[in-house]
Amino acid sequence: MKVWGEGPLVIKIAGLAGGVRVFTEECKTAAADGFRVAAVDTRGDRRDDPAPGPLGWDALSEDIARAMDELGDERAVLWGTSFGALVSLAFAARYPDRTAGLLLAVPPAPHWQPGLYRWVLRRISSGRFRAPLSRGVLALAMVLTCGWEFLYPTVIRRVPTLFREARQARTPGKTYAEKSALLCAQTLELPGALREIPISIVGSSLDLLAPTAGTRRLAERLPHARYLEIGWAGHSVSWSRPKTYHRLSLAELRRLTGRSG
Repeated sequence: MKVWGEGPLVIKIAGLAGGVRVFTEECKTAAADGFRVAAVDTRGDRRDDPAPGPLGWDALSEDIARAMDELGDERAVLWGTSFGALVSLAFAARYPDRTAGLLLAVPPAPHWQPGLYRWVLRRISSGRFRAPLSRGVLALAMVLTCGWEFLYPTVIRRVPTLFREARQARTPGKTYAEKSALLCAQTLELPGALREIPISIVGSSLDLLAPTAGTRRLAERLPHARYLEIGWAGHSVSWSRPKTYHRLSLAELRRLTGRSG
């Protein structure tokens, strides 16, 4: 766990793989704006912190609660990206009193995916992508289908840093498979106390990993959720359009924590 800044606590949660430190830039940006930001890797996100057992929503939520205990805070805003947004929802369902708000960045819809999306998830969850070569093929497929943003100059400049952090995390294939299985199973329970929890959702108009059709459906299912969409960006919006993404994210963090300005 890495912590930056002082102020209301915000916990950053990573996606399917690569570790949370690939989001260091946005964590530091939020810290400079007056937030205490803790980047939390859940179990299995890093090869040096393997999951002791099968991954599940309960276990992932416990990791966040444990991090909050270590930080000495009772409540926090959870800021999850992609799969991390679903971990945020799982935590809020189990610990509503500890959830000050949710900022969900490019979340995949937990109960709706296109047919091709489900097929890929089933392939990953079957364990066929655990071998290094298979994971390489999967990574290449992801770049070709949704990583077109790597053509953006803003992303190209960040590639060395992102590659270094992802390589250091070396997320195990077991984690890929078990997180994908959680998505396939569609067992995520949406928090019953959401009417009392402020929520912001940031989607991308050209996202092929978390299509806007599903993201909008998720927003409709969450009472009083505020939905914002960034144009001309995909799943890597925080790197392809960082200025717009940071501006919207900081504004929503202020709203979720009751800050003005």
